[in-house]
Amino acid sequence: MKPAYLLPLAIFLVTAAIFAWQLSKPEDPRVIRSALIGKPVPQFALPPLEGRGTEGLSSQDFAKGHVTLVNGWASWCTPCRAENTVLLGLKQRGIVIHGIVYKDKPGPARDFLGELGDPFAQLGFDAD
Repeated sequence: MKPAYLLPLAIFLVTAAIFAWQLSKPEDPRVIRSALIGKPVPQFALPPLEGRGTEGLSSQDFAKGHVTLVNGWASWCTPCRAENTVLLGLKQRGIVIHGIVYKDKPGPARDFLGELGDPFAQLGFDAD
């Protein structure tokens, strides 16, 4: 057998070993890894969803030193339908939730909230 035939096998074995090593490293489930932790909120200003109040959402709406739950969603997003029930439960427990409608149309977004419930204190509309 020529050594050239062993090269793909060697590459596969090295790659498999790297994957196995990475998957076997213990992770602390309490650690949230994010490049944004400890950083200020990026500056943004979104208009309101047409037909749902006059207040949109901007970076100025977040109080410094307070945890804020922001949920991005769209009427075409199947998992968003399921998580809306959870968000309504959080709202009932007194948790303030802000929302960003992402790449959607105003009509379907309003229909989504009318059908499933509206858990959002403030809602910004990001059509792009």
